[in-house]
Amino acid sequence: ASPPHLHEAPPLTSPSVQRETPPGSTRLWGAGEQPPDPASIPQSLHPHHEERGAFFSLLEDDVVQEFLTMDVCCRISDKYLLAMALTYFKRAGLPTSEYTRINLFTALYLVNDMEEDEEEHKYQIFPWALGRCWRRLFPWFLHHRDRLWARMSYRAAVSRHCCEERSGGEGGGTNPAGSAFCTCVPRV
Repeated sequence: ASPPHLHEAPPLTSPSVQRETPPGSTRLWGAGEQPPDPASIPQSLHPHHEERGAFFSLLEDDVVQEFLTMDVCCRISDKYLLAMALTYFKRAGLPTSEYTRINLFTALYLVNDMEEDEEEHKYQIFPWALGRCWRRLFPWFLHHRDRLWARMSYRAAVSRHCCEERSGGEGGGTNPAGSAFCTCVPRV
């Protein structure tokens, strides 16, 4: 399946435009603002019921569902990678209003940067996250990824136990969205 035509982005005419958020997405923080002080990020890294619900609702988004369906072998979105994305949302202190498609794709890209050896697989995220103009927008996307990572205080490692808690595996929490977490490829 090929990604749907999500939007036609405005032309990128200057570096300041490149840092703007594409249509239909939410920024991580304002232009010129610094990442939040790590001390201001909530100490509890266990997602609250509302956060889990918002994340699982995001996984039910039509475009996200098509993306997950396209990833039939779960190479870029298995249950552990999705659980890590939820952990990244929590570490970054994202409010549920920022549990958006673009932030999910950004977190998944960062997860793949940190955990996976196959560089080419993660590039499949670009068209789904950015639409038809992804080739022009991917530098903005990489900047967005770096801002998310900074907002997490560069703490990208997530334990297997934490992933299992998030995905509902091995005694962890439950997923109200049913089978949203892909389980076809076990992680080692």
